[in-house]
Amino acid sequence: MRVTLEQVKEFIEREEILKVPGTNAVVVALVCKNGSVETGFNNCIDDAEYNFDYGVNAARTNAISKVWEKLGFELRTKLMEARNGN
Repeated sequence: MRVTLEQVKEFIEREEILKVPGTNAVVVALVCKNGSVETGFNNCIDDAEYNFDYGVNAARTNAISKVWEKLGFELRTKLMEARNGN
């Protein structure tokens, strides 16, 4: 068994995006169906290279990986409990 990207996306209820005023930093908050929130962050080093969409995508990818990790942990716990007869 494994957690798929589709399962991760289904678990996410909504996304909030914040560009930190006065900076090139972007934060993406993923609000999950269980009420938990995972955040991702991106900060462009060179102002000349700044691209908002790239920053959002990078921050989103970071946040999605955190949701994926938690769902994987939950699945592993369920598998362990099933093997141990709990």
